[in-house]
Amino acid sequence: MSIPDQKRLILPPLKIESSFDTTAHYAISVALFLLVYTFFSTSSHAVNVEPCSLTVGKCLIDVGGKQYLDASCNIQVCLPEEWDRGQNIRIGGGAPSDAYVSKYFADIKVGYDQNMDDADQDTAIGFWNGVFADDRSQSPLGTLKREGECWINSTARVCGWR
Repeated sequence: MSIPDQKRLILPPLKIESSFDTTAHYAISVALFLLVYTFFSTSSHAVNVEPCSLTVGKCLIDVGGKQYLDASCNIQVCLPEEWDRGQNIRIGGGAPSDAYVSKYFADIKVGYDQNMDDADQDTAIGFWNGVFADDRSQSPLGTLKREGECWINSTARVCGWR
């Protein structure tokens, strides 16, 4: 028994015509991008608030009965981030090019106690750069209570008068 010769069916290539060409797709993509960008950059939920303010004031850092800073210096106050409970305050420090740079500085984290538990806005945990003036504030000052423009406990007093 012989198998008859099979004839191949050759179809011409399909040509799909579209009313959109590459230029039209590109133009639509650009227009959509600009629309989304404009919405997010000008909408009411775009917050234009400076996260930190820097002023010069009179500063005091007293730890263990010794004054490490008693002069004009930078005072930086930062708004809380979403996960923070209160402001972050830096007394002293600054870039070497700043007019009021100081060797010593302290960081005050408002709304926390030494266990990093919730606390009121008159309670904070403090750190400073220590007796050797490290470049980071790693030496704990413990839980501090606010008294006017100062944050104090039994061993430390950190003040920033603006």
